[in-house]
Amino acid sequence: MGNELLWKDHQPATYNAEMAGNAVMASLANLYQTGHFLGDSVNETPWGTYHDTNLGDVEHFKGYEWIVFDGKKVYELHYHAG
Repeated sequence: MGNELLWKDHQPATYNAEMAGNAVMASLANLYQTGHFLGDSVNETPWGTYHDTNLGDVEHFKGYEWIVFDGKKVYELHYHAG
């Protein structure tokens, strides 16, 4: 994971890449532990609520993941594989 400092209105943002990485990694670990790989999911973490939606199967899929923290979308990623 990268380390970035985000600024808004000349002030450091309250959410950063490390927090996003923690939310994604914790959420994916939870999903994999339950045997869940593809399909929509929502996971609460201390670093925000992780959301994921996707289409396809293990041979070809695409999806969109995002994190909501303090009522705001603070991270998003479109992905595809297969």
